[in-house]
Amino acid sequence: MGIRILHSLIGPIIKDPNISKQVAENLADQVIPGAEEILRLGTKICVDELQYSLSLYDFKTAQRAFERAKTYAPVLEFCVKQFMDRNNWAKSFGGEKWAYLARVLVFLENKLAQYKSDKTVGMEIVALLNIIDGLQHNSGAMMEKMLLEEFKEKSMSWTDNTFQNEKKIIRTLLDSKNLSEPSDIWWVVKSITGEIPYMIRRELSGKIQPPDRQRIQKELSTIRHNKENMQSYDLMLKPIVNQLEKLQNTKPYEDDDLDMAVEDLLEVWMDFPVLSGDIKLILKKHKVNENLARKSQNVYKVAYQAAKEIEQLVMSFVESAAA
Repeated sequence: MGIRILHSLIGPIIKDPNISKQVAENLADQVIPGAEEILRLGTKICVDELQYSLSLYDFKTAQRAFERAKTYAPVLEFCVKQFMDRNNWAKSFGGEKWAYLARVLVFLENKLAQYKSDKTVGMEIVALLNIIDGLQHNSGAMMEKMLLEEFKEKSMSWTDNTFQNEKKIIRTLLDSKNLSEPSDIWWVVKSITGEIPYMIRRELSGKIQPPDRQRIQKELSTIRHNKENMQSYDLMLKPIVNQLEKLQNTKPYEDDDLDMAVEDLLEVWMDFPVLSGDIKLILKKHKVNENLARKSQNVYKVAYQAAKEIEQLVMSFVESAAA
């Protein structure tokens, strides 16, 4: 899996003026086996997600279709339809993120079929792999989900050290795609695999300075923290803000429990360790605590104001770190 992701790094590397278009296109040809495997694993995790649907029949139908499939598009289109039926899903399963993955996989399968007679679509396949690399489901990265599926097929556990090491490699490779200097990516590749592909090594010879490893490691650390903060925002804070926005002009019934969004807001500081102290100060300033419902009839409006201020804090932090 790590090598397949390494191949998908070609996309951002092509922006490097040190790499010729011909070399980039030759490298693009090498992604095809990996792309085919990602199509299969991606379809499999889409089918597996259906087991969390409220309709077990949908999962069994898709599972049978996957096992017999000569092409995956019909299976994926069935999955899209089920994912978009919100009546079929609890909050943390299915939905638009899974539907988007399934749609991208349909495009990927079409391009792989086209590639057999038209080699010029290789770069389009690379572009689709780059999209898939960055996709998130409701609680993590799609690529990590595929890696877990790959290990399950090998009868290996997610607690296995090999799985954890592979996951770390995948994260580093994906993070390296966001480095400010495209040629720095090859230092990351070499640090993981021990070598740089010959064609790239020949192209870069004498054209770039030796890497500033400390700077690259610092930039990779910043990229990782920003991704984790944005993932926490998308999965935790954003849903809270959206729910409180809907509730802000309503009043809780007397002796009724607070909406889950308020309870989640009280614990959201745990999802942003670097900002936890500032978030606690915002909650304290707005007097958002366990007794809020008994002290104010505007409980949701107060909580919404605090949530918006926390949202602004998080986004400002991410933007300043990325600058």
